[in-house]
Amino acid sequence: MPESYVQRAELLADLGRYEEAAAELAEAPPTDVPALILLARVRLAGGSPREALAAADAAVAAWPTDLPAMIARGMTLAELGRVDEAAGQAEQILRRGRGDGYACTSAAAILAEVRVGQVALDAAWEGVRLVPDQPRSHLVLGVVASRLGLDEIAGRAYLEALGLDPQLAVAEPAPAALGMARAEQHRYAAALSHLRRAEAVGSGAGSGSGGGGGSGSGSGGAGAAADRWTESPVPGEVHRIVRYGAGYAVVAPLLVAAAVLSGSAAPAVSALLAGAGLAGGLVAWQRLPEEHRADLPELVRAERALAVAVWAVLAAPVLLLLFALVDSPWLLVAALAAGIVAGLASRRRPAS
Repeated sequence: MPESYVQRAELLADLGRYEEAAAELAEAPPTDVPALILLARVRLAGGSPREALAAADAAVAAWPTDLPAMIARGMTLAELGRVDEAAGQAEQILRRGRGDGYACTSAAAILAEVRVGQVALDAAWEGVRLVPDQPRSHLVLGVVASRLGLDEIAGRAYLEALGLDPQLAVAEPAPAALGMARAEQHRYAAALSHLRRAEAVGSGAGSGSGGGGGSGSGSGGAGAAADRWTESPVPGEVHRIVRYGAGYAVVAPLLVAAAVLSGSAAPAVSALLAGAGLAGGLVAWQRLPEEHRADLPELVRAERALAVAVWAVLAAPVLLLLFALVDSPWLLVAALAAGIVAGLASRRRPAS
């Protein structure tokens, strides 16, 4: 079978002629992994997920570590509603595809269908970071954020995708008219269609008006997401910085208290530790990726435990600085209390 049969099938699939494309690939040998992957994608786009899974399984069996084969299988498992298998395949994609933007975005898309949460959001953020010029990565981030109740983040991601491909805002055509290459992106855009009226979301209209419509899967908006950080969509880098800050907020007041009890120059120790905390916080803020800095206010509003941890971490060095200036024991007590609150709040790590 000449190699051009794969190219003919790709052309037919991009024209929306899925049955003809599948016919071109029907005789693909079991070792032709690219042809099997394309067959799986064609069958999935044509509404035949069971046939798609057979092709994807064959591709993975022929080349178990091939990322496109793993992605095709994960997408098909998600379409069939096989939650545990799809989630497991997505995790394998993430392990194998570190540094690959398409793999990260694909894993996030799979998890958005079967097990949306921390891992899905981290993968979606990573996909945007690695391939910021691809509308698909922004759309998948938008879908994940929307299903976690973060409509402001979802709205900004949607607008970023529209900026890269304005045709996504056009009324949804029939899938056959789109072809396989664009049908997936339009499906994600359709999932965010409830945000089309919120093009001013970046100016602050976002989560307050997003109240439970669209693709938020039963979350009831950002307010419901705030109730439990155990289902939090906080990006991993933000959470790590908060944990480090909480560690400082716990330890620094204890060191000052020890200086007070030992009769050392407690105000000087307090001033030194306060300066170190403020400087460390500034460095951490500058090292945080720009997209996380932009979305931190929305995350703080949506995640009650994160808000408590952030404010307690910020309060600790300020209270220590005031103690160094005023030398009031109540300020030290307040700093100790802030450290305890920060430590407890930051321990509520989102479950993956």
